[in-house]
Amino acid sequence: MPIATGTIYRIICLPEPNIQYIGSTFTTTKQRWTEHKKFYKRYCIGNSNQNPLSIFKYFDEYGVDNCKLIKIKEYKVWREHQKDTKQLRVYEQLWINKTKCINGNNAFGIKYLTRKDWKRRNKEHIKKQGKEYRSRPEVKEQNKQRAKEYMQRPEVKERNKEACKKFRNTEKRKEYIKKYKQTPEFKEKQKEYTRKYNEKKKLIKITCPCGSMIRKDEKKRHERTMKHLSYIESI
Repeated sequence: MPIATGTIYRIICLPEPNIQYIGSTFTTTKQRWTEHKKFYKRYCIGNSNQNPLSIFKYFDEYGVDNCKLIKIKEYKVWREHQKDTKQLRVYEQLWINKTKCINGNNAFGIKYLTRKDWKRRNKEHIKKQGKEYRSRPEVKEQNKQRAKEYMQRPEVKERNKEACKKFRNTEKRKEYIKKYKQTPEFKEKQKEYTRKYNEKKKLIKITCPCGSMIRKDEKKRHERTMKHLSYIESI
């Protein structure tokens, strides 16, 4: 029977204890408080696509270090899978209803169930809409700029550098290179590179020891000529 223990908690501002935010979690209160602070930090630097929590403006005003997460009560609830939080949200909503809190949204309600059900039934439609949105030129350019800015961060560069070092001499990389060399894309690139290299050689002039001025790409053919062979015999 998939029974799990969930926790209802409150976040209070120590200078103003009447300011409190109600939440719920299946992790420990310590872990949940760490997640809130990380989310707040990402929000402050503009690196979060999620809507800010209503407690964040009080973090700005009083400082996150002057706030504290306190456990209210634990509940045994039915949980079918890792993302199933419906029963715990019911208890969270009960505490929101009977507490003077600053929560801007309800944790549970008919609209919540309707929205979840609509998303489940229209999964393909939502996926198609997202694909069409991301294919817009202005959205592509915006995402490209964001990705560029993200890759320029020192910590990201360092992480990628370490990952490349680990991957460089692995069997996985060797297998990847072997497969890549068999692809039409690689063969086409090699063909183009050879063509450009041969064109470049045509522009290079060299002087043969026999005194002839020749193109670099004609060296082998020149070495079979009578003039060059006669020079070789005369040495």
